[in-house]
Order: sequence, then structure tokens, then C-alpha cells
Amino acid sequence: RYLNSIKIEDLDQSAAIPSLRLEQLYSIQIPLPPFDEQRRIVARIEELTEHIDEARRLRAEAIQEIEGLISVTIGNCIPGFKTIQLKSIVDSYKNGIYKQKQYYGKGLPSIRMYNIQDGKVALDGAPLLEVSPGELETYGLEPGDILINRVNSIELVGKTGLVGDDLGPCTFESKNIRLRVQHELAEPGYIVAVLNSGFVKAQIQSVLKPAIGQATINQKDLDGFLIPLPSINIQRRILEYLNSIQDKVDQLYHLQEKTQAELDTLSQAILAKAFRGEL
Repeated sequence: RYLNSIKIEDLDQSAAIPSLRLEQLYSIQIPLPPFDEQRRIVARIEELTEHIDEARRLRAEAIQEIEGLISVTIGNCIPGFKTIQLKSIVDSYKNGIYKQKQYYGKGLPSIRMYNIQDGKVALDGAPLLEVSPGELETYGLEPGDILINRVNSIELVGKTGLVGDDLGPCTFESKNIRLRVQHELAEPGYIVAVLNSGFVKAQIQSVLKPAIGQATINQKDLDGFLIPLPSINIQRRILEYLNSIQDKVDQLYHLQEKTQAELDTLSQAILAKAFRGEL
């Protein structure tokens, strides 16, 4: 009551929030069967909805099992191998680039922590950053590079991704560390799988340095991590096996997405049938 009134026609209609007037609401027609039939329809909708909710619950459980499959698989592959400190196979480390915000919006993609996904480095949503040729040479990513998130929430710090052949020219931001291994000693994809495994995550948790709402690890921490290191040929065989498991996981994810879409469609179909009197 303390606001000045304004006429609807005085508003910029392109900016106005869509609304439904009371007289329009009153004019809406709805199917209204007898009260007993309404109750029967509601009971039937609730019964069918319970089945859909149960299917969604089982789907959520299946997704959790899928997400743990790779970790369990690598955990089953590595016991029994001799462990070495990570620094024994490191060729170089490099923290990412930091630039002020006026340099963003044009240039090359700059990989952030959320671009490390499922053991890979992806360009999805990466901001553009203007860099010089010298900065690109210093902070650029190449196929076979390993990117490790060094600043994040406690449960996510240390997540690791492999740079693939199709990433293209890009840099990486300062909250990540680029790791290059000695290729005659270590297969990068195998090292990524090990660093993402529970075996190393437990070591990460033991050295985390809490910050305001976040935690950090540094290059010295990484140097001391123990990793199982069989021969290069065995590493490649393990990686080939893990890739075959990942293919199956990807297929399961595709089926889960299809199932979710079918469940959503089914919910709408049940309501549509109810309002047509077909339940």
C-alpha cells in the first residue's frame, strides 16, 4: 500500500514479467468428474507415481554404482606393484596463469578447475583469455599433459585430467598444476587413473591445507605421493583395460539418460490420461 500505483499500459511490455490476470484464471475450464471419481483418479495417480519414484530411486543408485566402477577397477588393478614417489617420474610442474579480468573475453580458452571432468580435460564453458605468444608457450597445454586441480573444496581438490589430442591451443588457470611425466617411465593416462584413485585420494586428504572455504595442495605435496608403478607395458595394458571399462560406463550413462527421459515422459502421460478420464 506504500507503493505508487501504475497502469499496466504504462509498462514496457517487452520488459514486463509474464502474468495471469484473475479474470483469465476464472475462465480456465477443467474436467471435473464426480467427487468419488476424483478420489479414484488421485489414488491411481499416486499409485503410478510411487512406481515412477521407485524407478528413479533405483536409477540414482545405479548411477552411484557406475560412478564408483572405474575407481574400484583401478583399485583392483594396482595392488602388489612396487610403489615409488611421484617425483621419480616427473619431468616438470607448472602452476597456471593468472591475469586480470580485462584480459578475459577474447583469445584462447583458459582451462579452469571445472574443465577437469571424469579424468579428462574438456573445453566446455572455458572462458577466453588474451595471452601473448610467450605466455602460450609457458602456460600452454599439450597432448599427454596431466592437469591437477590444486585449489578447491576438500572433496574435489586433487582431481586430475588428461589432455587429449583434440584440445587445441589453450592455457590453464592458476588454480591448476600442469604435470609432465617422463614418457619412457610412465604412461600419462595410467598416472591420471592412479591419481584419481582412492589410493592417492587418501594421501591427498592427509596433506590438505585448509583455506577460507577451500583446501590446497602444492607441488611439494605431489612429489611425495606414493604411486604403484609397474613396467610401462603393464601400465599400457592396465590403461587399455580401464578404457574398455570406461566405454561400458559411457554406454550405461547413455541408457540412464534415456531412462530418465522416459520416466519424465511417463509422468506427463499419466496426468494427461487422468484429465482425459482414461485412468
